[in-house]
Amino acid sequence: MIYKHKPFRAIGVIFILLGVAFIFIYLSRDFFFFQIVLGIIFFIALLTILFRIAYVRVEIKNNEIHYYYRSIIRKINRVLTRDDVKNIYLEQKSNHRGVTSNQLVMETKQNEKLVLHPFYSPTTDILLLEQKIYKLPTSQEIEEEREEEQEEEKEQIKEHQKIWMFIEMSVKCPRCEGSVNINGPYIEFICPHCQSVIDFNPEKWRDMFEDIRDEVVEEIEPGHGTKSTVMGVFNAQMFYGRMIPYCKKCKQDFNVEQAFRDKEYINCLNCGEKVSVFSPPNWFESVISGSFVIIDAFPEQVKDSTSDKTKPITINCPKCGSNLVINGDDRIKDCSHCGISYYIPDDVWKKFHPAPVKNRWFIGFET
Repeated sequence: MIYKHKPFRAIGVIFILLGVAFIFIYLSRDFFFFQIVLGIIFFIALLTILFRIAYVRVEIKNNEIHYYYRSIIRKINRVLTRDDVKNIYLEQKSNHRGVTSNQLVMETKQNEKLVLHPFYSPTTDILLLEQKIYKLPTSQEIEEEREEEQEEEKEQIKEHQKIWMFIEMSVKCPRCEGSVNINGPYIEFICPHCQSVIDFNPEKWRDMFEDIRDEVVEEIEPGHGTKSTVMGVFNAQMFYGRMIPYCKKCKQDFNVEQAFRDKEYINCLNCGEKVSVFSPPNWFESVISGSFVIIDAFPEQVKDSTSDKTKPITINCPKCGSNLVINGDDRIKDCSHCGISYYIPDDVWKKFHPAPVKNRWFIGFET
């Protein structure tokens, strides 16, 4: 509460005057003119009690000004903001023979005059009252403060949330410019076209993923993604965004609340499909900080064992027609009969070294 006016003193004085006037009226009942004068005084005092005697209270709650006015015949409640107050001033009610009667008024911008003190005296400090009211924030300042608080809340939420990020990625082989799918956080890949080993060390990963983590957290809404072309050591095509890991077979979301750490795979609760799960390598922290799990990434492509799983086949030598045994170890095969060197065609070679398809894999990280 910043202001209160209690009319006890004014009520006491007026009632004393009314009592004295009533006594004089009774004692002067034989003097009609004198009774009329005293009756007028009595009537004025009565009007003062009805219209000027009032209890006033001004409070500040939640940056709002609460105004309460109570008299015998009037009750006023107003809730104002700092912007609603136009002025606080003395309003002159009468001036008789150099004696001025004032009342303290708070005027609103709607031109409504709210009485603070019906009988103003110098005991009420106008400047102090103005300081308390005018130091309140304006509507614009309140809105700006609210926006700042909302931004702070958002930042706090961002600082303690779990993000699920998906990646689809391919690069051009530096040797043959064939497309190489990057299906997991590995530092070496085999080009399915020329069989050269591609060095994809952590520094290249960092160059490729620069600012992507912050973009996923701050700019991309859950369930959405964006495409990007990165030019540099590799010409890369990337598609990434925010999405809860899901089963590729039945499209059912995985239960991301279950503990993924220390597991090699998880099963889809809907169809039973098995999906790989492993902890990121230590160097991956410098690429996606806070990462704690990799889901549905393909095995490391440089550890190619497909040739061991495919049985050798025979083809005819294009020169002498003898049988050449192809097992997928070397791209160039020497004929044991005529000695020519035969380059294994693509369709035969891919039976032993099928190119991995582009896969969407997921990264779980904490902010």
